[in-house]
This record gives sequence, C-alpha cells and structure tokens, in this order.
Amino acid sequence: MCDVTHSDPSTHPHLEASLQTPKASLQTPSTDSLETSPLEKPSSSGMSLLVVGAGFTGSVLCKILRTSAPALALNVWEKSRGIGGRQAVKRDGDLTCDMGTQYITCFREDERFKKYVKELKAIDVIQRLEGKIVDAPPRFSGDCKHYVARHGMNSTSKYFMSGTTVHFQKKVASLKVHDKRIEVCNDEGRRSFFDGMIFTIPAPQLLDIDMDGKMSEEVRENIRKIEFTPRFTAIMQFDYVPEFDWTLKYYRNDIISFTGWDNIKRMHGMEIVFHYLLLSISYAKSFRK
Repeated sequence: MCDVTHSDPSTHPHLEASLQTPKASLQTPSTDSLETSPLEKPSSSGMSLLVVGAGFTGSVLCKILRTSAPALALNVWEKSRGIGGRQAVKRDGDLTCDMGTQYITCFREDERFKKYVKELKAIDVIQRLEGKIVDAPPRFSGDCKHYVARHGMNSTSKYFMSGTTVHFQKKVASLKVHDKRIEVCNDEGRRSFFDGMIFTIPAPQLLDIDMDGKMSEEVRENIRKIEFTPRFTAIMQFDYVPEFDWTLKYYRNDIISFTGWDNIKRMHGMEIVFHYLLLSISYAKSFRK
C-alpha cells in the first residue's frame, strides 16, 4: 500500500509553528523489475520516501523522519533553487533581509515544537524577536513567544533539512501507483520509484500534477476554491537607525499590510538598516488586468 499525503505550509509575515505526526504508511516494496533512479535507490530497509517541497514544513518533517526512521531512504524534490520556500531572503554580501516569513511564533501549549525551538536557540540559529510588535492579530499577542533568525529566516529550514538529500529544480509532473510502489516523473521526463510520497507544497499546485486518477473530483473542486493572492514587497535601505518605538507593525488599510525594521528585529548588521514593506492583497489585485 502506498500513501500520498499533503501538508500545507504557513504563510508570511509570521510563521505559526505547529507540528503534526507524519502519517505516511510505508510497506516493503515488491521485488518486481521497476527501474529506480541511481540517485534515489531504496535503503537497506527496502523503504523509500519522497517529500515534495523544501520549505519550512518539508524541512521540519525531514528532521522528524531522520530521527524516527533513520533507515528510511529519504529524498526531497524542490522545484526552486534553494531551501526555505516562503522564507525568502534577500542577500547583499553579508547583509540579509527577510522578504517572506518575518518571525516564528511558538505557543505555550505547543510542547512538541518547543523542543525544536530550544535546539535552534542552542546553536544560535534563532533568538527572541527584539522590540515591539504593533497591532498584531490577537492570536499572536497572547501567551506565545516570537523568534527571528540572525542570518535570515530560511536558515531555520536549512538547519532542519541538513543531512537530507535534496534535488533542486526538480518538479513533479506526474505519478502512477503500481502494486506497491509509486512511479514519479519529473518535468524533464525522468522517472524514479518510491514506496510513499508526502506533499508539502501549496494545495493549488497539486492540480498541476497528473495523479493517475488518485485524486477525486470532489477534492479537486475544493482545491480549486483556494486562491493564490498577489503581494508586492519593497525594501528601503537606510545608512542610519531611524527613531521608532516599534519594530514590526501591522496595518488595516487598503494599501499597506505589514512593515518592519528587519535588522532591528534581530539586532544584526546594523551598519545598514533595511525597512521591509508588504503591500495589501487588495492593492496588488488592483494591478490585475
């Protein structure tokens, strides 16, 4: 039996961290003559798993799987050139500016994620967010803590993904379920075989994949109701530290959605200060033809 599972990542400017136990059911593959790509051969346990997407969700999942199932042949396909997904980071030499996720939120009741926060703090990947957040949604103003990454938010995903084989610029085009294995074809026509798959990509992207009839029309219709929303982001650069009594600020108007002082939130690289501006969905939609 082969399971195909989907898990949807969170969106910026914050990233709400909540872990769920992976539910991939893996069975020993049959001894048929299916060809396997040399880059993705099964492990000595005879079990292989493909994780689609190298964003924060996929990275944390791989961390869990490497710990709970070390004998598993774990591979990741990522359609872009790097790790992090919506944790986009703009780099200028040694300077960085978060263009996607601005901070990670850990809630008091989330005991499982606290373990990973503690691990990231211990090796100085993350630290407490400095300064005040103005007009944050109520859920993120309560009993929770916010963290930022000194070298860009995608460094958290890079840490969790370390030790996992990641194939970049590799996009799933189709899959076909055989008796006990899944044949996966990328957008270049190359085939690989796995015992299970877990999708961690945004749900609408699943509609671009030929699922060999394994996705019902009802599920497809529900996914079609999910809409990608456009956003514009801008970075302004200052050679001095402006005087404000806040670090990050949410807005409720038709143009600006969120803004923040990137370097100040993590007190790093203060020789040049970046001001990040996220424009509203309604403003971005006004540019659609």
